[in-house]
Amino acid sequence: MNRFDRQRICTVSNICCSLCNIGILISLYYGMIILVFIFLFLENACIQFFSPSEQSMIQGVVESDQYGAAAGINQMVNSLYALFGVGIATMVYWTFGIYGSILVNTLTFITSGILIQTISIPEKVRVPNGRTKWKEVNLKMLITEFKEGIRYIYQNETLKKLLLGFIVFG
Repeated sequence: MNRFDRQRICTVSNICCSLCNIGILISLYYGMIILVFIFLFLENACIQFFSPSEQSMIQGVVESDQYGAAAGINQMVNSLYALFGVGIATMVYWTFGIYGSILVNTLTFITSGILIQTISIPEKVRVPNGRTKWKEVNLKMLITEFKEGIRYIYQNETLKKLLLGFIVFG
């Protein structure tokens, strides 16, 4: 994650989610339920790349003494989304039906991707470890970095307990 442009990861993640939503629309139209589940799986996989990049960019843009406030505001927005999102989605569904609600979701992903791309973020925040070319990425490097990450977690008592909590409680 730290090897690639964080802003681009957020944008591409949103675009991929919107494409998955279009795939869901087409699959529903033709009654191919198995494809709906495949597109939902792919969409959820794409979403997993968004949050770490977003959090890293926020930390890069905000002064270190304001991290707590920025994290709090971000958490508050996420909580409001969790609180009101279901109600809003229900109203959209009742108003526009399943196809309309998926289309609205698609448009929100596209809008988010466009807005994120228009933000002026310094390159040192977007690419803190310098630019990486796809040719430089290989399986051996990924496995090595994965092992280093596991080793780091294993050496940090707090991270071990946190990981155990996620494993046990989901």
